[in-house]
Amino acid sequence: MLRFLLTSLLFCPLALVASFDEDDWLAIRAPTEVTAGVPFNVTFDVEVHNWATTFCHAFRVYLASSAREKISASFFDSDCYLLQEETLCNPTIEIDEGYVLFRNTTVTVTVPPSVGPSGKHYTVQGRILKTDGSYYGSSLDSNVFNLSGGTGEWADYELKGYTLWGDDGIPCGGYDCVRGCNNATFSAFDRNSTRECANSCPGVFINPTSSFGGQPTATMSMPSACSIEYSSSIPATSTTRTLPSTTIVRSSTNTPNTATSGSVPKFPFISLIPLLAVFLS
Repeated sequence: MLRFLLTSLLFCPLALVASFDEDDWLAIRAPTEVTAGVPFNVTFDVEVHNWATTFCHAFRVYLASSAREKISASFFDSDCYLLQEETLCNPTIEIDEGYVLFRNTTVTVTVPPSVGPSGKHYTVQGRILKTDGSYYGSSLDSNVFNLSGGTGEWADYELKGYTLWGDDGIPCGGYDCVRGCNNATFSAFDRNSTRECANSCPGVFINPTSSFGGQPTATMSMPSACSIEYSSSIPATSTTRTLPSTTIVRSSTNTPNTATSGSVPKFPFISLIPLLAVFLS
């Protein structure tokens, strides 16, 4: 019996994670209250594993929404991007051969009022990008936040639980226009007229031939080297990975609050100790 209990605890960690506060396992921290049109900070604190990082060069920050108020951030899908491309050449980011580590990496974003109505309907999401536009690892999620000052209205397809395809080509400032193009039909971009309408919206370009969420497909290439100024600020004792003529490093030796392999957090073994004590007592 004891052997069974130990085996169950050691090899089924994901079942135990559910008993903890979900916010402790999220990769991105956002404020719980956000005002539309007002800049705010979001912080990435996560380790993403997905084999070779050779072609990783940037990350993108998205807004995700749901017409239905949902407790878990895992059930949101991204609609548009808040930041199209943020470089990984950052002293708070480490790129190792097999992972990318964000260590309290903070960026500033703004939710346009037109993106949707007020309410607890929104999260921030992030993805690491390769040079061809494909993704490295899984989508990264923030906590759900309440938006005030929203002036947009849900489209019919959103009320039915659908999300538009093409978030990589839609800036959030143009999302309400794209929503209008699709309000008559919730099967997004299946007609040339709908796609042409969407691509006429401010800042929007959705490539229908792309296999990467609407972003144009490029040729895979080595990422550009970080600047000399950035390289000269690297502490000599830091752990590094060499890119062409430079390095990208982390800024401290502390471990991040959350970590992922794909999108699954590492399970802290120490949290098993109280459970073992209960079963063995």
